[in-house]
Amino acid sequence: MFYLVEFLINKTVAVVPQIWCSDGVSYWPNYRSDERVERAVKDKEEPGPDWEKHDIRVLKSCGMLILKIFKKIKWLTSAQIKMYFTFVI
Repeated sequence: MFYLVEFLINKTVAVVPQIWCSDGVSYWPNYRSDERVERAVKDKEEPGPDWEKHDIRVLKSCGMLILKIFKKIKWLTSAQIKMYFTFVI
């Protein structure tokens, strides 16, 4: 299971595995490349001790399909993404 979340600090939107989230907080990896972060998400990697925690708001709960959709639309603004997922999922 995955969540589409909004990071409250900067209003960005991302897809994260359910295991990264708890009580309105999500872990986020400190990897240097987007490809490595995407692989961590896809593989539902266990959060490491050096991963940062961020306050979040869960927008949607979804399966693997969200990863494919999000990859195609991640260039949109947070507001556009929220609107898109309101109608699609």
